[in-house]
Amino acid sequence: MGQFTLEFAPCIPPANALQFAAVPWDSALFGFPFVELRCGDAPPDRVAAELPGWLADYAPDESCLVYTRIDPLNVPLSAALAACGFFHVEATLDLSFRLREAKLAAEWRTDMLKLDLAGEDDLPAIRSLARTAFTADRLHLDPHLSSEIADQRYVNWIDNAYAAGEMLFTYKDRRSGKLLGFYHARESAPGQVDLALAALDRAYQRVGIGPMLYRDVFTACIERGYETAVTRIALQNTDVLNLYMGFGVRLSRVLNTLHWFRA
Repeated sequence: MGQFTLEFAPCIPPANALQFAAVPWDSALFGFPFVELRCGDAPPDRVAAELPGWLADYAPDESCLVYTRIDPLNVPLSAALAACGFFHVEATLDLSFRLREAKLAAEWRTDMLKLDLAGEDDLPAIRSLARTAFTADRLHLDPHLSSEIADQRYVNWIDNAYAAGEMLFTYKDRRSGKLLGFYHARESAPGQVDLALAALDRAYQRVGIGPMLYRDVFTACIERGYETAVTRIALQNTDVLNLYMGFGVRLSRVLNTLHWFRA
């Protein structure tokens, strides 16, 4: 994970179940502090009692966004956070599966499509697609945030992935060389790959190319020695969710993402 690993500290030292970490890349991009909050096993009554003071004291003279992810079945914690001013922005689904067990339809033919690792010459087209492909993630759904800056976040994502030497795949039409889509995957543990980010040009969606892109990426990961894969999908992304269900992948966890924003 390297440069994108967060360092968590207690909100109220020396020991507290509430932990926070500044998110430097989003803070720099949006121009004000972004913070991830982890509630751990903090009792809801303590969250309601202790969190407002910490929120008021954290960078009090700046705009600030704090986000947290919680189990949707933990209604008391959700209520305590809502009382502190947190609001729901999205639900996400965590998936974990063995790559060789995914149902890869043999009849899918990709003779006219080519999966390859991105080169520097591919970056302009990938950046262009990344800038326009994502509109329903939590940063685009939060009305307090700039959609244009949220778009740029995915351009930065691509640049960082390429600079780090991670797997950034292109999917092209063999005849024209046109970029149809891309897929970013990165190692998250020995033998495990995080299927982090994918996009397909809107002109080629829902015509059967998406499943072939995913199938070919799964195969490429197997060839590189990965046995298992993990990913996180926003619940509103039904096209991708249905695609994974078609591969026979099962859900492993559901989380609600909540934001707190001070203007």
